[in-house]
Amino acid sequence: MVADTCRADTYCDINPASGACTDACVILQAKPSCDASSQLCVWMSLSSRCVTKCQFAATTSTACAATSGCQWDTAVASCGPDCGSIPTETACNANDGCMYMSRQCVNACNRFGAADCLATSRCQLDNSTGLNQCVTACGILYGSESPCNQDSLCMWDSTKGQCRASCPTVMVANYPSKTLAQVLDQCSKDTFCSVSQDICIIRCEFAHTNEASCDDDIYCMWDTTRQTCRTACPVIPGQDTCEQNPVCEWVQTTNKCRMQCEYRAPTQTTCTADTECTWSAATSKCTSSCDDASHNTATTCTTSSLCRWVTPASTNNVIATEQCIKRCDAAYLTQQPCNDDPLCLWDASYATCRSTCSMLPLRTDCETAGAVCRWNSAGKYCEKQCQVAATTLAPCNVVSGCYWRDSTAVCTRVCNDTFTQDECRNNGDCNWNDNEQRCELKCSLITDMPTCDADTRCIVENTMDNMGMVNGSICIDDPGIRFPTEQGCNNNLMNDTIWNPDLQVCVQACVFRPDPEACEADAMCNSTSLTTCETRCKYLYYTQPSCTCLLYTSEAADEEDRVEYGGDSRTTKNRGEENIL
Repeated sequence: MVADTCRADTYCDINPASGACTDACVILQAKPSCDASSQLCVWMSLSSRCVTKCQFAATTSTACAATSGCQWDTAVASCGPDCGSIPTETACNANDGCMYMSRQCVNACNRFGAADCLATSRCQLDNSTGLNQCVTACGILYGSESPCNQDSLCMWDSTKGQCRASCPTVMVANYPSKTLAQVLDQCSKDTFCSVSQDICIIRCEFAHTNEASCDDDIYCMWDTTRQTCRTACPVIPGQDTCEQNPVCEWVQTTNKCRMQCEYRAPTQTTCTADTECTWSAATSKCTSSCDDASHNTATTCTTSSLCRWVTPASTNNVIATEQCIKRCDAAYLTQQPCNDDPLCLWDASYATCRSTCSMLPLRTDCETAGAVCRWNSAGKYCEKQCQVAATTLAPCNVVSGCYWRDSTAVCTRVCNDTFTQDECRNNGDCNWNDNEQRCELKCSLITDMPTCDADTRCIVENTMDNMGMVNGSICIDDPGIRFPTEQGCNNNLMNDTIWNPDLQVCVQACVFRPDPEACEADAMCNSTSLTTCETRCKYLYYTQPSCTCLLYTSEAADEEDRVEYGGDSRTTKNRGEENIL
């Protein structure tokens, strides 16, 4: 009854800490008095007013949505602050429903349901506990290998130098719009994953780092030559996957995968007993031959999965005559001789030699070699992955579709329409554009300001030192994208945006314009010096019928510097004088 009676008075409210009736936040006109009631109230710096905290201002989703600066939190079914209105990183991270990234506070993934989670590139679904929770994507959560691998939902991608979702997260529960077949197909196309009994698992190469743990896994076997773990040949169901494994070969007559001569017949006695193998006295190893009389035609050459038939046309005239040669992975066991062969390319992820990307004319073959190759959808050809094509800054910057990622010192693929939505969502450098259905590089990662200025999604913003002086520039998301509504734009406590009432769009605050030319080019702004750009009065106080403002002009002032507000004529004065009416 006390609470009901208290709240019946417009100027009263209940203090949640003491339960006592106290002054309502709305009547607290100064920040100190508002801060004194911090259990109930919060001070809004931009609008200079004291407001009731969201959790006490509204108890239903409808009332919450109608409350300025608040947003309904579906995860806990309560009203919480609109993360975009929280001004500092510390205050943002102190709120369980928010996270700080790209110099702004945004909704944390745990506030999203399944549909919104899948549509948000910085989040991923986690059904490991059966609760189908939305969590922060691994690529954003971790920037180094050790903490990444300690999270069961994540795994480190050494080829790209970034954290990614672990293979077991590829399940129907995490992709409710896909069938089991589609999910398993997605898994099998991932160079880090493989399918086993309708479950997506980490490939043996990445799951085990020593012989003991590898041999304890019934699906794996230890490659003694390359000192790495491989998928056991007998459990590989298809020819393509079998031939990708450097210790296996596909038997055409039985349609089964088996170990190569070197591994199934390690001694001279066992090798000699195998009619399909030959003992090499030079290497003291059992081998299969490709250049003998039994493999001298295209048909007989391909009876052995370790051999391939090549022609001048298929190799871009690298070889002069057609012939049967060993597959790259069978011919070379170490990096240098592999890369010395123009038809081959070393894959460090699997410690194996592969056919160079230009030798893979089919998209399926190119995607199978995804750790070193990628399919160029525009040109319809297979090309090297960025981190393989260049390992230092200068060469990387001239490779089409690549850029140098300073934080990891790795040549990285540019976020563009060659990414699938899932690839884009799991890449901490990218954002998925739902409207255009394409992957885009985050504005905050663009370091070249002319490039930023030319991108319609981004704007160049000045940075200030503690004295309020410009000390640099950064690239950020365009305010119109960050704050599509007038309320969100004007309640942005970062104070770097302002609403344009003429265009009905949120724009960059004048003070952050990068130079006098950019300042003067906008009708909302006025350049008062080489380093100062201010918002013109009629835009700063566009919601008021009359206002008190500073008006600046000179002998050559434009006619627009004579302004009228609320019927009161205000004539301009000399620059720097105050005209208070």
